[in-house]
Amino acid sequence: MNVAERRHKRSQLYKLLAALHAGPLGYALLDKIKSQAAELLELSDLPETHPEPPADLYNWAYGFCQGNPDLGCGSNPPSTCLPAKLSQLSYSASKGAVQRRLREVSYIEDEVLPCLDMLLSQMKVEAYRSILELTRQIVMADAQQVRHEPAIS
Repeated sequence: MNVAERRHKRSQLYKLLAALHAGPLGYALLDKIKSQAAELLELSDLPETHPEPPADLYNWAYGFCQGNPDLGCGSNPPSTCLPAKLSQLSYSASKGAVQRRLREVSYIEDEVLPCLDMLLSQMKVEAYRSILELTRQIVMADAQQVRHEPAIS
């Protein structure tokens, strides 16, 4: 896969992850996300996810976040905050070269992973917890791959 194809696939993966967390209908994207992550990041041991929860649980589960004091974020609903971070990565993944990839790794480590960790610590619905864990695994694998081979990303 050449650099342009890789950028496009990374961008698409982050768009799908953003949609997954943006609302209850995003749950339908899980299989596509898993297959793209397996292909792009060579992840074969992705965790199983729980059956789709009722849509009305989404607002209760994702309705509020206390905010992470290390990030300086306010109390925003995760339904807007996390998808915005993932959308930012999607946009960035479609542009630039090595230096941009390394900035993305920093963004993942300094912004996205602490955000996911905060949400995981608060999540009460197991189906959504498994989605957050899957997202965390994908994002970490992407950061590791970029850090080790920034020229191919």
